[in-house]
Amino acid sequence: DRLSCTLPMVEDRARIALMARDVRPHPSEPHALIITATLANQAPFAQSYPVVEITLSNVNEQRIAMRRFRPEEYVADLATLARGLPAEATATLSLE
Repeated sequence: DRLSCTLPMVEDRARIALMARDVRPHPSEPHALIITATLANQAPFAQSYPVVEITLSNVNEQRIAMRRFRPEEYVADLATLARGLPAEATATLSLE
């Protein structure tokens, strides 16, 4: 604070876990999905929200689609984004 420096958040991506996920057809958009997921920060410190990669595979486990979502695409509130994912907390996200 005295030097007016802003340090990046400490990151340990191995301590962010996917706790739950759900993929459903979109109720109003044909050929679209809604994906919900719960992330858990298992670290004792807040971390910046990660890039979330969604990969869809067919029954033969061949990738048919993939997209990466930047945090600003799934965290709408700028203050929440700036604070990061709190220590030992979960966050639920919804992707369309």
